[in-house]
Amino acid sequence: MRRVRLIGFASLSCSLLALTACHPRFRRETLGTGTAVLAAPGGGGDGPSAAPGGGGVTVAAPGTHEIRWAIQVPRAMRVGWTIDCGGTGQAGVAGETLEAYRERRLAELRAARDRDRRTVAAISGAALGQLGAGARVETPTGDAEAQVAVDGQAAGAAVADAVIADDVALPAGDVGAGEYRGRAEVEAPGPGACTMTLTAADGDDPRGVTGGFEVIRVVDTVAERRAARAEARQVAARARIDLQAALVTQGADPMAQQRARDRADAEARAALELRLRAEADARAEAQAEVDARAWSTPRPRPAPGSSSRPACRPRPRPAPGSTPRSRPAPASRPRPAPG
Repeated sequence: MRRVRLIGFASLSCSLLALTACHPRFRRETLGTGTAVLAAPGGGGDGPSAAPGGGGVTVAAPGTHEIRWAIQVPRAMRVGWTIDCGGTGQAGVAGETLEAYRERRLAELRAARDRDRRTVAAISGAALGQLGAGARVETPTGDAEAQVAVDGQAAGAAVADAVIADDVALPAGDVGAGEYRGRAEVEAPGPGACTMTLTAADGDDPRGVTGGFEVIRVVDTVAERRAARAEARQVAARARIDLQAALVTQGADPMAQQRARDRADAEARAALELRLRAEADARAEAQAEVDARAWSTPRPRPAPGSSSRPACRPRPRPAPGSTPRSRPAPASRPRPAPG
């Protein structure tokens, strides 16, 4: 029996887990995509200048919105971005300076060169292995023998140094053109539009900088169902109020139901009091009948020669050798004084 219960509990747990997995709490709805607006350098001029096809994305309801953005730059530079959704937004800086890009790329190229050298050295050393050479010389005065050995690892390292040059430089035209990506979450206070503005963070020339973004609404399904139930209750309450007002307008009595309920309660209390009174009267009549029957029943008379008084109970005699208990003397009453 215990095993059956454990199996049933495990099955129920698996079912709940599967139900939870199939129905995630958060649902994401894509609202649309927009193009970032490029602000004028230094904040002067006539204000932001829209990129080709620039525009925002309409937000119809308040709540959490996820913004996925991408910025394309013609060269390495720092770009400031600002996202606004209905008056609430976030801001940040993406990218790196050209100097930082060059240092990072040169470090990456040096690391790649060192990896290539180690690879070539390992392959060459394994191919050469341990090489050796010997020679024997005979002279009238005696014989001589010499052995020469070459280390394969050292030979492989020499081959790698000869094959891979030490000079590391960026390719011609490599100025760090590319794309920066990121995401942000914004709590929109109400309906409105989401826009994105780009600025050059270090005073660089912003020409050629473009960007775009995608707005995704994050919906809490639990809160959504709770709000739907609350809205349904409010709609039902408003419908009841409107119906009652319409009936009153047509001459209906709004207190008729309450008066009918009060009248039913009063009738129920009266019926209960009548029933309790009837039960009390029935009990009183039954008790009176029992008493009358007891008085009308004749008492048995004693036989001739027998005393009507009950027989006296004999007093117990004291045991031999025990001291009999003496009765206390009656208390003397004071005599009244003469005259």
